Amino acid sequence: MFFRTDIKVGCCGFACAPGTYFQKLPAVEIQQTFYRLPRPETVLKWREQAPDGFAFSLKAWQIITHDASCPSFRFLDEGYQPQTLERCGGFRVTDEVLTAWQAQRELAGLLHARAILFQSPPGFEPTPEHLLRMEEFFNVIDRGRLLLAWAPPVGWPHKLVAEVCRRNRLVHCADPLTEPVLSRGPIYYRLQGVTGYRHRYSDAELGQLRRFCMRKRGLVFFNTIHMQEDARRFANLLAGKG
Repeated sequence: MFFRTDIKVGCCGFACAPGTYFQKLPAVEIQQTFYRLPRPETVLKWREQAPDGFAFSLKAWQIITHDASCPSFRFLDEGYQPQTLERCGGFRVTDEVLTAWQAQRELAGLLHARAILFQSPPGFEPTPEHLLRMEEFFNVIDRGRLLLAWAPPVGWPHKLVAEVCRRNRLVHCADPLTEPVLSRGPIYYRLQGVTGYRHRYSDAELGQLRRFCMRKRGLVFFNTIHMQEDARRFANLLAGKG
């Protein structure tokens, strides 16, 4: 049976050279933008190489989502001073965070990106302060036509995640094979592997995933060691070729 959907399928990161990748899959979640923003000429080259209808998603820059205490900040090479880094991360509405958002927003425009994923670190707990920061941030930024997805840390109450997504017009980024999806409307599925990063998806699991996608629109990304192969299998399944 063929299920009518408007779903783009891809990998978390280019699983091969971009020029080759664009020939194999219709979407990609750019990981590089979490650590540092690529040069405009780089993203323009990606846009030129990609076929019509290709869907780009960007992972939000860590300056927006993560505190300077996170290990990933060692990859930041922007010359930020310690006192500046203290004003970064955690959806703080500061000049530093808003400037980072504007820079990422401009790259998204160059790519004609469909979505941006905000992934919060484990230390971002469901406190009143963090909830207020999120609401202030998403109220003040210019999101344009972008789909904004949020991956909360493990342990946030389901009811609270649903409320945060509703109040801030966010899509809950989730793996529907391992957890409930807590937002309505467009989807942003991120398949992390039922048994971990080395997981290879069975035909039965991909069939179950296809049922979750029935009559939906959005993005599905695989993030495992076998992601390119499994993403292509699933894209074929959605197209009625599997």
